[in-house]
Amino acid sequence: MIRTTCFIALFALVTAASLSYENEWESFKAKYNKVYADEREEAWRKTIFLYNLKKIQAHNERAENGELTYRLEVNKFSDLTDEEFKAAHLGFKKSDQSEASLSNENEWESFKAKHNKVYADEREEAWRKTVFLYNLKKIQAHNERADNGEHTYRLGVNKFADLTYEEFKAAYLGFKKSQHSAPLVHNVNKTFQLPASIDWRTKGIVTEVKDQAFCESCWAFSAIASIESANAQKTGKLVELSEENLIECSWGYHNKGCSGGLMDSAFQYVIDNKGVATESSYPYTSAAGDSGKCKYSASKRGASISSYVDIPQGNENALLQAVAQRVVSVAVDASELQHYDSGILKSTKCSPQGIDHGVTIVGYGVDNGTPYWLIKNSWGADFGENGYFRLYRGSNMCGVAEAASYPVV
Repeated sequence: MIRTTCFIALFALVTAASLSYENEWESFKAKYNKVYADEREEAWRKTIFLYNLKKIQAHNERAENGELTYRLEVNKFSDLTDEEFKAAHLGFKKSDQSEASLSNENEWESFKAKHNKVYADEREEAWRKTVFLYNLKKIQAHNERADNGEHTYRLGVNKFADLTYEEFKAAYLGFKKSQHSAPLVHNVNKTFQLPASIDWRTKGIVTEVKDQAFCESCWAFSAIASIESANAQKTGKLVELSEENLIECSWGYHNKGCSGGLMDSAFQYVIDNKGVATESSYPYTSAAGDSGKCKYSASKRGASISSYVDIPQGNENALLQAVAQRVVSVAVDASELQHYDSGILKSTKCSPQGIDHGVTIVGYGVDNGTPYWLIKNSWGADFGENGYFRLYRGSNMCGVAEAASYPVV
């Protein structure tokens, strides 16, 4: 009851904040007579405006606390990125700026070539270039701090570098929080001897990294990865199973295909369905973001489960013991993952309250004294550390212990 009340109160606050931002946006457009070419252009400008508005508000809060001697405000430039503003309104050129511009141009051309980026028209390409340069600047600034020992991980230019965070989140982060609970809860065995490290990939129970592409189906990839491993532990055979089966067939369990879902709901579907199809019999076809009708039949079944178990919310010690014995599905706040390249992700910018991406823990360890989780992602092998990322272990980093569960075969 308390959790429900808190959720309602939080929803009310979020709704009020969203309404306030919407009013600010409409007021800005009216005051400065802003008219955009089409809906897409307006959506992009609104994204920039809201980013700038939050930055202005955060700055002014600090000014009110006496930390700063000046204030910021919304003005006619508030729908421009820093790069656009600089290009349009700042004309003084130092002698070394031409070299920096050339370097950025080379980075852009290299990015397009490496990731086979082709855009619809010049306007689209100009937009994507602006986003790319903004992200490049962020990546470079972060890595400078990493070189100085301020961060334990590095960022890099990858296939997502021409997307705003809002676009990235809308396309790739599909975990949906729910009050749903498993029939069983993991009990900590205090006499169990934890190994110092574990990597389930070396035990032959983890399939190759897959790619969800432009579909918010992370929940399905996380659920399938843990079912594949549980099935391999039980039978001794590693069989690739079908995410598409879950995407197309588990709508009756509050999953929404390419618009998000929940691993526990996927597990419940597999139990009730008495199985899930093999990847070869039911291949992934939702890469473009559109799923079809359910095509499952018992002849396609590759594995089944009998139940599933939830890790007590926020209990990282219980999660550690579970991972020492099996692969576990988890959700994280992925706000720092878009440009992740390598190292152990440790950040104050992600939180347990923001979990939005389903992934799979396949091990844990310690690197130069820093404990970490080894996590399998679903953005292809060209993401991060060969499709994986490492996350700091010991402080519920990015909410890793908030919604953890595993299937029982």
